[in-house]
Amino acid sequence: TSQRGLRPMVSASPNFSGRRYGAPLNLFLTEAEQIQQIDEAESVKTPSAFSMPKPAAQAEPVRRALTQAEIDAAIQEWNGNIESKHAVVRYMKDHAREKDTAAWLRQEYGDALPAFPVTADGAAGDVPWPKVQRRIAQLTTVFTMQAKDILGKSPLI
Repeated sequence: TSQRGLRPMVSASPNFSGRRYGAPLNLFLTEAEQIQQIDEAESVKTPSAFSMPKPAAQAEPVRRALTQAEIDAAIQEWNGNIESKHAVVRYMKDHAREKDTAAWLRQEYGDALPAFPVTADGAAGDVPWPKVQRRIAQLTTVFTMQAKDILGKSPLI
């Protein structure tokens, strides 16, 4: 006997898909049905074939007012290049109050950033270059006075 043209008999027992034999089988879902199934699969805690792993959450630094100590620490760290730190100290010695010094500092720091970036304890802020200039001038003056006090009291001098 030929199997051609025979349809399964209607049965009371469901097949593997839960459909009863003889019921029409639609192999193609509509776009809305596909979206619904993907959304349902995504809502389950186990990943589906359509889900992308989510990157580990990285907290964005919170913008808040930075303390002077945090700004000073960032200035002292500078860009991490000791030669650049020495160049800043040498330049500030003669040019601390000049108008173009803020632009020179920006260039020396690198990256042509519009402001000096400060990140501390999960918070971040930007300090304008003229303020960085002013603070470096203050810090170098204080450091120079402290150094003179310490060296002046030294038994070696």
